[in-house]
Amino acid sequence: MKRSIVYALFSGLLFLSFNAHAQNFALGNLGVEGNVYLNYKLGLSNILIEGGDNYGFFNIQKGPANGKNNTGAVLAAIGYSYWFDN
Repeated sequence: MKRSIVYALFSGLLFLSFNAHAQNFALGNLGVEGNVYLNYKLGLSNILIEGGDNYGFFNIQKGPANGKNNTGAVLAAIGYSYWFDN
């Protein structure tokens, strides 16, 4: 019987986004993104779990009259994979 193994990976990213079509929104934004990925190996199968977050540093509206909001999101994903033995 094979032993189960857990792999973990953290990734970080600095992003820059642009919005050229909206009148009340800023042209671009700068922010960060970070993710944690776990892979739990079970013989020929894998259970995958990922979680992360991203956040924009600047307000997305052009001026305070339009509001003061930052961009951001939380990510959660789960998956399963199976390797067919030849």
